[in-house]
Amino acid sequence: MSDASNHSKHSKLRNFARPWIVSAVPLAGLLALVTAGVSTGVGESTQLSDPGAATRWGLSIARFVHYSAMATAVSAALFAAAILPMRGKLATGSFSQQVREEDELSPLMKSALLISGIAGLVWTGAALAVLVYSYSLIAGEPLSASREFSRGFFNYVQSVETGQAWIAVVAISATFTTGLFGFRSRKGVLLLVLLGLSAIIPIALVGHSASAENHTEAVTSLVLHILGLTLWVGGLFVLLLLGLAQWVQKPPRSRRSETCRELDLVVGRYSRVASVGLALTVASGVINGMLRIRNVSELLTSEYGVMLLVKTGATVLLAGIGFVLRQWVIPQIRGADDDSKHGPVTRLWRLIWVEALLMGAIIGVSTVLARTAPPSNEQEYLDATPALILTGYEMPPDPELTLWAILWRPDWLWTAVAITMAIWYLRSMWRLEGAGEKWPLSRSASWVLGVVLLVWATSGAPAVYGKVLFSAHILQLMVITFLIPVLLVFADPITLARRTARGREDGTRGPKEWLSQIFTSRVFSFLAHPLVSGIYLGVSSVLFSFTPAFRFSLEYLLGNGLMIAHFLTVGLIFSYGITGAYARHARGTPSRLFALVLLLALFAVLATVLSASSQVLEPEWFGVLAQELQISALADQQVGGKTLWVLPVALLAYFTVREVLHRIGVRAQLERSENEQA
Repeated sequence: MSDASNHSKHSKLRNFARPWIVSAVPLAGLLALVTAGVSTGVGESTQLSDPGAATRWGLSIARFVHYSAMATAVSAALFAAAILPMRGKLATGSFSQQVREEDELSPLMKSALLISGIAGLVWTGAALAVLVYSYSLIAGEPLSASREFSRGFFNYVQSVETGQAWIAVVAISATFTTGLFGFRSRKGVLLLVLLGLSAIIPIALVGHSASAENHTEAVTSLVLHILGLTLWVGGLFVLLLLGLAQWVQKPPRSRRSETCRELDLVVGRYSRVASVGLALTVASGVINGMLRIRNVSELLTSEYGVMLLVKTGATVLLAGIGFVLRQWVIPQIRGADDDSKHGPVTRLWRLIWVEALLMGAIIGVSTVLARTAPPSNEQEYLDATPALILTGYEMPPDPELTLWAILWRPDWLWTAVAITMAIWYLRSMWRLEGAGEKWPLSRSASWVLGVVLLVWATSGAPAVYGKVLFSAHILQLMVITFLIPVLLVFADPITLARRTARGREDGTRGPKEWLSQIFTSRVFSFLAHPLVSGIYLGVSSVLFSFTPAFRFSLEYLLGNGLMIAHFLTVGLIFSYGITGAYARHARGTPSRLFALVLLLALFAVLATVLSASSQVLEPEWFGVLAQELQISALADQQVGGKTLWVLPVALLAYFTVREVLHRIGVRAQLERSENEQA
């Protein structure tokens, strides 16, 4: 690639990243917000105690800025942690050492961290503004510095769920931003990315009325929707801002060639992230629309439906532009050697700018859509039964054998996780076989079965009955903790990933590098020891059963999700250590069998306590629901105690038989070798 060509590329980049062009993106979003707000009447007074136009419009604008800044801040940090190339080793050690070694970071890395930090500051301020404006709207009081307003505001933050959620977002965004100005290591920045993404949870929890039907499905789909938009929209904003940063910095001609090559590489990597974000956005958006609109005619007859159609149309247009970028424009960038106004580099930045304009408009419309009441199809709980009050659903039918196979209440979050796992594994297997290597069919079948069981345990009968029956709840935990992890570990996904994932040679860490870093670390080696993971699994199960964590997992959607994630993760680590399938972490047979026996003993104690107890665990939950089912809660608890024995004993028997057969095979092989030598 010649210097003239690189200079031409850089000039085109600067032409499409001038400040006035970049500033058109938020202006397009605000214009869409105002237009949608006027057409739906969101900015009009509808309350007896009106807080004023400043609050009505201020809340919408603050939400628009909040979502845009959050997506940009988190995506820029993700770019710095896993996408952007760098020169030399990232800074480590104390903050003073990081500052001295900052010159080792590439210009794009410095720009991404700066963009993330500035966007984080805006995000924090916007979240605080949303918090204040939301109180003003709910209380019907205009903004003021009076003592009454302050007293009501602090009570709102402490006692009202919406206030608690937004103060949590403020705390997360402030911590995220503070960390960005202190961390310069990829590990630290990646942890901040995870912290920033955690802000999605409180936002989603108050994004749907807890007293309306389908609350669980609505919240989980909303989590996926915001996550997808953050990855997709935020990444594109970051690309545009990186272009602006290069225009401002005006690097010397000697460094323009490298800068252009870096941007070409970054666009290719971002397109894969954007594909995931687009899939999440579209799928969750369809689910959200189906939950709120039950009749197709409501798409045209309701303000909510019309706004939804506008958002859908813009999203489809965006997806089309993204498809053109990925299939035709991006492949033409590498090696392009033309300086025409219609070359691939020019087309790339034109399409990125158009996409950013549309995305800004979509965020504006989405902000108004979130404040627009859907058609009156979400029924509030009026004459509610105990099951409806406690679980959010009517009591399921009496458990029968056929219902355990067909009963379904989707948890879209874990369904999305399961689908992603299945697609990744099958694609990796086909890629490996396309390269001429064979992959055992038994491992693929084990993975698919494990994924299917994950969907069943989180969305099928165990999840439905687990909300009302203690025995079903224990069964769900046993399947998640023991059966699913054994199947997934037996499928050997680590080896498959190492053989199919593409390595990087530019100093960044992709999936293959992070995988190697995690599974070769001393921390993981310690945690994967059968005795360590077995003791932790047994102790955490006991503590979970007899602490408020159990009620938290029953009563709150967040608690249920954390429970599943915790026991699935611990079960995977324990199964990984027990199998001894990998040479680095393989343990001797005595330690593995001893760990299994020790775990079985801990579960035996827990099972005995539950079976022999004369008191019902969580009587205000399972005791009340048992009365509605007309069964004995104590008898059901005893059944649950016996269920605790089943899978651990089966696991012990499986590994014992497996070890015996393995030893018999080894001895037979040794005897054959000795006979051949004789």
